[in-house]
Amino acid sequence: MKVVLAAGKRGHYYLTARALRRAGILHRFVTSAYINRAHWAARWLPERRVAVRSDPALDGAPIQTAWDLELGYRLAAAIAGRRPSLRRLYNDRFDRRVGRSLDGGTVLHVANTYAWRSMRVAQQRRMSVVVDQQSAHPDTIRACRERVYDALQLPVPQGDAARETRIRDEIESADLVLAPSPFVLEENVRHGIPRERQRFVPIGVDTRLFQPEALDATPERAGPLRVLFAGTASVLKGCVTLLQAAERCGPKTVELTWVGAMRAEMRPYVEQTRVPLRHIAPVAQQELAAQYRAADVVCLPSHVEGSALVIYEAMACGRPCIATNEAGTVIRDGVDGAIVPAGDADALAQTLQAMAADPEGRATLGRAARERVGEFDVAGYGRRLIEAYGALAEPRSTNGTFEHALEPTPKRGAAQ
Repeated sequence: MKVVLAAGKRGHYYLTARALRRAGILHRFVTSAYINRAHWAARWLPERRVAVRSDPALDGAPIQTAWDLELGYRLAAAIAGRRPSLRRLYNDRFDRRVGRSLDGGTVLHVANTYAWRSMRVAQQRRMSVVVDQQSAHPDTIRACRERVYDALQLPVPQGDAARETRIRDEIESADLVLAPSPFVLEENVRHGIPRERQRFVPIGVDTRLFQPEALDATPERAGPLRVLFAGTASVLKGCVTLLQAAERCGPKTVELTWVGAMRAEMRPYVEQTRVPLRHIAPVAQQELAAQYRAADVVCLPSHVEGSALVIYEAMACGRPCIATNEAGTVIRDGVDGAIVPAGDADALAQTLQAMAADPEGRATLGRAARERVGEFDVAGYGRRLIEAYGALAEPRSTNGTFEHALEPTPKRGAAQ
């Protein structure tokens, strides 16, 4: 087996490349903007930039970059803003690049949204195609978006119909879909993706980079419960629910730190809140690990996700997490964290208050979280990938869906 791995963003795919290389089956890793630390140019770049786009464990790996596409996209976005049309154009160009990088491979493992054209080329070559699904089914996301924004009496943002069609076609036409959580897998089944063409493969985490300061230490911190949210602060990430819950906890009970970008839709809520809130721009992984360790609790009350990498990272740092089932989490409620219903500010407030009142309990949950996430290190992740690839033992012939198509097809009816 020779795997061509392709993803136009970092995500968890550097770890995927590590796992495939460790298994001896990584034929080529096609990515957007990777920096080889051994290259002379790396010495002239800020360390933060190098840290984001490099991985010492991949030194010497067969990596093919698309720097021209990445820089072109960034320049266009700086001029015109991060428009969906620009992202679609980037995805399509990267997808075409992948289709020209398949020589010698037997399996194409490609991230969702970058797969439509390259998987067509791969299947014509009788390669097996594995689509690594990054989020929930597009129909699930659309329904969730309408429900959540209506409940808040906010205008429902217009979805990217072309992107949704592309994602739908990719997961319907792949030989194998890797679902990052049971939530994603079951939603796929509900929308017509056969269960037998899917495998649940939790994503991996770098347990050497993300690790606690001391597993046996009980936090001795005076003052409010320090709650960290990491990711793009938005309505669908549950940030309104988090603000409402923190306010219901009462004064001086909770203080919030948000690390990552913030959508404009959140600013009115942030300006009105009485809860202490510190917002930090996106940071490199090493800095993010320090933020996890500085928190008492990490919270992601998302309405819809694939499987949030930040939960794995926080657990690896020995921090208890509060999340929803819709966040695609691996948390076991009451064992190594807490699960709350999406959109339920009262339930979240009760959970925050309970954790604020019980530092010993938080420490116990944190130790269990670190032990639990050990199942998802590079070795464990690699084993699950290889087991999933076993479903490709009898690859199908060229997929008829793509045989004559020149553009993604419109949304199929419910019967399909």
